[in-house]
Amino acid sequence: MATTGRSQAAVGSGQHLRRQPEHPRVSTRLHHLALPVSDLELSVDWYERVLGAEVTRRTDVDDADLRAGRTRQAWLAVGSVVVNLAEGRAVRREEDQHFFHYALSADGDLDGWLRHLGDTGADVVGVYGHGGLSFVSVYLDDPDGYRWEVVVDYPSFEAARTAALRHGGVLGNPMTSYE
Repeated sequence: MATTGRSQAAVGSGQHLRRQPEHPRVSTRLHHLALPVSDLELSVDWYERVLGAEVTRRTDVDDADLRAGRTRQAWLAVGSVVVNLAEGRAVRREEDQHFFHYALSADGDLDGWLRHLGDTGADVVGVYGHGGLSFVSVYLDDPDGYRWEVVVDYPSFEAARTAALRHGGVLGNPMTSYE
């Protein structure tokens, strides 16, 4: 019988069944995502226009705040996700790190999202279907290069595959495609 580091005697005696001490648990809900951005106003505009964000709070700073290392910030509601944009040096994603991204479930259909993204001039990386999965991803980059994924669900993999290919997409991701 395999054990997890306990002696056979402890396992056989039932000592391993003692209740573990309680500890705090986290919720399954994301509280907020904090991103440093190089131009706060440019970023706020992008998130409002492209992702439909609503500014819920802003914090400005005075000279004393700046000396203390505080920054101007904007808190935005993007659907049920709260994004905290803070003026500062943006974190650069290396081009070969497509998995460094943030994915949002989309309301609406793929046609509507692609039309909207085109109308806003968003930097769309591409449309992708994923092997065996029943959704299509549209990847796009914000002004600082943070990659976002808008996920549109379909009833089956075949429906998602058909939709991705119909819109000039491929199966795969921004780094690798396959058939």
